[in-house]
Amino acid sequence: MTPAEITFLSATETARAIKSNELSPTSVVQAYLDRIDKLDPRLHAYITVTREEALGAAQLVTDRLQSGEDPGPLTGVPIAVKDQYWTKGILTSNGSNVYKNFVPNKDSTVIRRLRDAGGVLLGKLHLS
Repeated sequence: MTPAEITFLSATETARAIKSNELSPTSVVQAYLDRIDKLDPRLHAYITVTREEALGAAQLVTDRLQSGEDPGPLTGVPIAVKDQYWTKGILTSNGSNVYKNFVPNKDSTVIRRLRDAGGVLLGKLHLS
């Protein structure tokens, strides 16, 4: 499967392909990061891309799968969230100059649940 095809899979298809070893979490995340690199200079959808964190999280998913664990329903699925959600150690500006340097010391409930379900955070998106 080509990187372009990977980025058009549904979340369910992606998780299924990762769980069945058809795709690796790292190759899925890298396909998305490559697409971000290609399109975001024109789209400006991301405030922050968490490249290293995403690749590290993908490796953790791989390790969990290799040890026989089921990381959850979003196993290795790349996600991006609005910049309003607190993400521990990651700039969370709320799209505002008031919070331009705010880095939370904990994850919001939704971020924690997405990560607990096996999701891999790619970055933070501009607000509407």
